[in-house]
Amino acid sequence: MAPPDNELPAVVPLRAVLARTDAVAIVVIGARVYRVGVQFDLIVRARDGGLDLSEIVLGVRHPGTFLVGVEFPYGSWRAAPISVSPRRA
Repeated sequence: MAPPDNELPAVVPLRAVLARTDAVAIVVIGARVYRVGVQFDLIVRARDGGLDLSEIVLGVRHPGTFLVGVEFPYGSWRAAPISVSPRRA
């Protein structure tokens, strides 16, 4: 589901480490809140050691996706697949 075209979001500044190992860190760096949902901004940082990001996150040696989920305080949850495509700076 895409954000509404006719609505400006409320921007929420966030900085939270969601997961961290010796090889990779997944961090939420912000959120945009719409009346029908929330869009999170995530970054994944990996050490450069010959492994590609799909191997670090998925444990497999092929490009793919991984699933990111959110559980709300009242008990419901939502999940979405995230494409694994590392960028080099």
